[in-house]
Amino acid sequence: MKLNFFGKKKWAMITQINLKYNGEIHSVEGMEAGSKIFTVTVPFTNRRYSNALVDAGIIKASDFEPISLKDIVATQPFKILSVEPKLPRKVGTEERVEFKISVEAPDYAYSGPMTLEFLEENKEIVHVELTNVIVSAMSKEIVAESNMNMFNVPKNHIFQQNLQLLKILDYGAKVESITVDKPFEFEGSSPKLPFVINDASSFIVSIYVKAPDSNYAGPLAIRIR
Repeated sequence: MKLNFFGKKKWAMITQINLKYNGEIHSVEGMEAGSKIFTVTVPFTNRRYSNALVDAGIIKASDFEPISLKDIVATQPFKILSVEPKLPRKVGTEERVEFKISVEAPDYAYSGPMTLEFLEENKEIVHVELTNVIVSAMSKEIVAESNMNMFNVPKNHIFQQNLQLLKILDYGAKVESITVDKPFEFEGSSPKLPFVINDASSFIVSIYVKAPDSNYAGPLAIRIR
């Protein structure tokens, strides 16, 4: 992330910059604001499967559709004056946009963090309670995860479920297909299908699952063939 500032007077010592998106926060290096008004440039990428704040920028799960950012807000005592390109702004699948954010520092000496939060257009939220994760493969069935997992996500949002397959697949096994029981839908995996369990790391597979369009409580059942 590029941090651009100008002027000689130190208006604020920003110890770190927090990028907040969909409930996640990623912290990057701070800066000295040499002017009351300074600019921060944050890359935003709408990439499939990923929903993480990485590389000092934002990587957003696309759900295979464009998303619309409606606003970027800063915590007090900072104030956002303008954003380029202007918001709201649609970001297509695999599109990368660099948002240039003009920020006003407070009138008094400030030392501490600054948070920039990226807000999407309002989406309908569903509540999901996974009582456990059940995996079946090769005539075997195991409970891969027995802890209750509760979360709120936008309707039909894609989330990631990591699986340790050591107890159910043999070394050298080939995975041709993966399905997920309703009301969920399988959207992809890492490694991509088909793949072979050919080293220790490949026993850990990331499954990308589309959340339902209504509240759900129960198991997440994953079938591997």
